[in-house]
Amino acid sequence: MTFARAQERLRALEASAEPAPAAGRELAEALLRQALECLSGAPEYLLAARLLRSGGLRPDRESALDPSLRAISQAGLASWDPSTDELRPTPLLAALVGIFNSAIEALLAEAP
Repeated sequence: MTFARAQERLRALEASAEPAPAAGRELAEALLRQALECLSGAPEYLLAARLLRSGGLRPDRESALDPSLRAISQAGLASWDPSTDELRPTPLLAALVGIFNSAIEALLAEAP
């Protein structure tokens, strides 16, 4: 009987742990809003471009305290690679900067 109850509890926990599709979409939208907000700052945008150009940055002690670096990491735009001790751009960062760059190029092409 105890084993059956434990299995029922486990099934209930597993069922409640799976996010509903709407909840998953809300989480993704919140992450995207946070990433876009982060890249709206000039220091963060420049750091993101540098991160993409170099493929990764190995921050020293002083730059590790840089608020821009911390903001990019917290927004899910960079991830720390413990094997090389460097920050690497995430696919989300590459996609967003790619969208920004193509939009800027389109605006410049339209300018008189």
